[in-house]
Amino acid sequence: MAPGTLTSPECLTKAIKLVEDEEGEMGMESVMLAVDLFQCDCKAPIAYLAFSKMEMRRAWLHCQLAQTTQNTAILDNYSMFPSVDTL
Repeated sequence: MAPGTLTSPECLTKAIKLVEDEEGEMGMESVMLAVDLFQCDCKAPIAYLAFSKMEMRRAWLHCQLAQTTQNTAILDNYSMFPSVDTL
């Protein structure tokens, strides 16, 4: 491993701490959504840390969270299982 290269757990930890610092004003829910994203997609914390400017990290993160929310909504609409309301 090259000097200065973070391992996956170190990268995840650093990304979470940075989100806490930079997105903390947005509320705990936003921070937890970012943590969920980072845990589900192992490339997400690496991409987040690749941006050197806070504004770019923030824009990327919000774009990713919006995309995740949209994908979840689409999956909810096309569930293979009947809704509890229809039973």
